[in-house]
Amino acid sequence: MSLDFLKSPVFMRVCAGCANGNEATAYADPENEALIQQAISKLVAGKTLIVVAHRLNTIRNADQILVVANGNIAGRGTQEELLRECPIYQKMWQDYAGTIEEADLKGGVENHA
Repeated sequence: MSLDFLKSPVFMRVCAGCANGNEATAYADPENEALIQQAISKLVAGKTLIVVAHRLNTIRNADQILVVANGNIAGRGTQEELLRECPIYQKMWQDYAGTIEEADLKGGVENHA
């Protein structure tokens, strides 16, 4: 692992209530969530950003995702790599995608992007 990140400021974005589902954008509609994500991306351009999130949509474009299970790193890579190689992430993504489909079928999209 490169230590280049030490040369630039590190931003840490932690959702204070992730354990109970209260991420900062959890109640934003899809359009506003996208605007929030774009604003954050501009703010941290060229810097290291550490995000702790429960919504997979929030991290799907990250350069690197760490999957933590039982206090251990169970997977590491891009979304595409994890979908190929990490059973835990595969299950999480399937569950997430199923939740989106369910919301769409019920006519509600307020809880996903």
